[in-house]
Amino acid sequence: LYNHRIPYIFIHGSYYHLKDKSQVTLDDAHGMYLAVSHLINLGHKNIAGIFKADDMQGINRHHGYVKALSEAGITYDSEKVIWFHTEDRRTKPNSEIRNFINMEIPLDSIACYNDEIAFWIYQTLTELGMNVPEDISITGFDDSNMAANCPVRITTVTHPKEKLGEAAAELMLELIEDENYLSNPRKKIFIPELIIG
Repeated sequence: LYNHRIPYIFIHGSYYHLKDKSQVTLDDAHGMYLAVSHLINLGHKNIAGIFKADDMQGINRHHGYVKALSEAGITYDSEKVIWFHTEDRRTKPNSEIRNFINMEIPLDSIACYNDEIAFWIYQTLTELGMNVPEDISITGFDDSNMAANCPVRITTVTHPKEKLGEAAAELMLELIEDENYLSNPRKKIFIPELIIG
């Protein structure tokens, strides 16, 4: 695309070595920071984190998790962080949380990579006889139907998909009109908001 001077835009994420190219993204680190800070403000101190290892959103959301813990003076514990990949997203987070509970690792809350993971974790905790949020609180990310339709409404973070798409289309029109777009990359970063369940 670059060699043939074809304009392109990354939307929602990009390859690390192409991070200086035109893109429309969400500040994933800030979004997770908001979610974990909310848990901390509720008095939680033993906060597990579940993150996707094979995309930049997961890496950036982990950064937000670490920042919130650090600012609150809570020691980061790698034993309470679960990393999963696309192919094991349905099994690994749930089995790891089961292990945490069975091993009686102190947990009072779980910050999840997205609402889908949060919904599955809710189901797992319920199967284990635990109450959400009385025993363990959960946060998600993406403000999806899964967060809204869970038997216990999940606190989540906005992910304005339509606005991201609109901004990408507008940015593409700008690039098409700009002959020097290759040397003048453009970026638009959306700042997410916390939606308390």
